[in-house]
Amino acid sequence: MKIRLSKYFNIAIKVLLVCLVLHAVAFPDLPQYANKGMSFRVVLYPLVASIGLILYGLRRLRGKHITDYPHAADALLTLSIASDMIGNTLNLFDTIVWWDDLMHVAASIPLVLAVGLLLKRNKKLSQPTIAGLTLGFGAVFYILWEIAEYLAFVPNNPLEAPSAYRDTIGDLALSLLGSAIGALIAASLPRPGSKSKP
Repeated sequence: MKIRLSKYFNIAIKVLLVCLVLHAVAFPDLPQYANKGMSFRVVLYPLVASIGLILYGLRRLRGKHITDYPHAADALLTLSIASDMIGNTLNLFDTIVWWDDLMHVAASIPLVLAVGLLLKRNKKLSQPTIAGLTLGFGAVFYILWEIAEYLAFVPNNPLEAPSAYRDTIGDLALSLLGSAIGALIAASLPRPGSKSKP
């Protein structure tokens, strides 16, 4: 039953992401998409959402033993990027002052949790190791994200430059908080296939 629910949720969140991307492609001149690097997002996000399927397909082509498809991890990965697209499509980043801060915490939790669930499949990794690896992944990912954001938005935008440093530090702190929450959740969840005690 759990596998079915995660499978259907995975399909639903991917369909939602496709609809959001198509909306951005069909209406690129809407104000909520201005100066948001949407051309980058509409290409990258579908690729990110397809990573699980691509890796799964490659493993099958190589004839490797395939365990159950990790629908929960795949859905969480897609959810983390779909939430960004939802915020942009509904213009929440520009109309709600605290929305960007909320997203840095909230979107990092499913991203890090997805990695943690995949690591849980390796029975040799202890809970503290899984927590440390997922937290490290989140920290590195968001450092690279903020560097990319800086390069994309700040150098040629005099309106962004004065507050860029403070904004970047705040974003990194909030993303690290979300990554820590996701890492703790990932470490505390039971491993796939394990039976929880009554």
